[in-house]
Amino acid sequence: MPTFSIENYPDSPELVLALLAVGAQLRYETRNATKLYHAGRAIILCRLKSGEVICEAGTGRANYEAQDTTSAMGTYCRTASTRMDALKAILLLATFSTWQEDQNLVRESLDYQGMLAWCIRESGLIDGAPFDGDDWHVWAREESNRRAKLSTFCFLNLQSLVFNVPPVLLANELDLRLPVTCDEWLANDSSKWIQARAKGPALVRFQEAFVALVQPHSEDGPVTSPFGNFVLIHALLQRLMVTKQLCLDRQTQRLAPEESAKFELSLHRWREQWCKAPESVLDVRNTKGSLSWTATSLLGLAHVRLYFTRRGQQQVCFGSPKNIAGDAWDAAPPKRGPQLVYALLHAVHALNIPVQLGIDYLASCQAFFWSLQHSFCSFEAAIFLSKWLFMLVGDQESAALDSRLHLLPRDSRNLNTDRNAQQMNVK
Repeated sequence: MPTFSIENYPDSPELVLALLAVGAQLRYETRNATKLYHAGRAIILCRLKSGEVICEAGTGRANYEAQDTTSAMGTYCRTASTRMDALKAILLLATFSTWQEDQNLVRESLDYQGMLAWCIRESGLIDGAPFDGDDWHVWAREESNRRAKLSTFCFLNLQSLVFNVPPVLLANELDLRLPVTCDEWLANDSSKWIQARAKGPALVRFQEAFVALVQPHSEDGPVTSPFGNFVLIHALLQRLMVTKQLCLDRQTQRLAPEESAKFELSLHRWREQWCKAPESVLDVRNTKGSLSWTATSLLGLAHVRLYFTRRGQQQVCFGSPKNIAGDAWDAAPPKRGPQLVYALLHAVHALNIPVQLGIDYLASCQAFFWSLQHSFCSFEAAIFLSKWLFMLVGDQESAALDSRLHLLPRDSRNLNTDRNAQQMNVK
């Protein structure tokens, strides 16, 4: 980014180390990445252990235990910018550790949840007046901070989805403005930024956009950026997750038909807004496309989760492959009916993409354009679709399929044929 320079962060070495760790991981420098991660984590833990900053609830101010205010430790985090740097560093370290093969690192990732929730609440969950100046670098810093907060919300929500842990930061706590357009954010210089800013739509507050999705009777919601739609689908997933956790039937967590209909409406509204957004694309080679594509995968996951529940999500990262397979086999099938149409269509589509691109190819270079969120969504889609197909085999009324579902068994068979053909070509 032209507005970013490591030289501007002399008081935040943990952020620099976290950035280097993630960068090294993306370049497959695993050993160096792990060393950089541990160095950044050590600084963060030292900051916390020393009690440099103890925040008074609701004041947004900081008390310092250390009386020696001239020391380097005592001067840390006295400004809002250094507190935000700490939040960004913890977010990067948590993201790094969540998806590692080392189970100790995966467990460490959950330790960051409380830190992130505390940091983001301290830094503020409600925006003030929008920036109206013309200083590109000042604007970039403010926009970066807002994006870091929204990214923290999405990351914490993703951990809840994967590990089946209660959310530590709820959507109703947020009232930040959603991120600006990609053109504005990716501008290479101040003149292009000013041009993109003049063409961009008005900024939308998160609560305004979210309420438009969930209210039974509401007008068309505002159009937002790919990042904004990504945040909103995470908020809908969190709402669904919390609602299902409150179900009296703990095993199936099936919602009442009227509740399911409300969520279906919200998801359809989100999809309509996604289609209207001018920057929504599905070409992952396009800079604007990665978040758009990931958001549609989460939409499919939402449709699947609406009618299908697995009790052992924690096994996905903590369990052995054998335990994961056993959990998938033991999952209860969904209740058959026309309500499954969208979930099944999304499931087949989610599995078709990696098969067409090449599973072995993705397994070796997925970091470039196939995120772990896609992998997780596809995994749940595969279990859901297999349970539905097994249910059809044992159901004598399988001929009475919904007209929109008649081709699904054939499409599923074609997916398996394509996969077998790939394996034969490799041999």
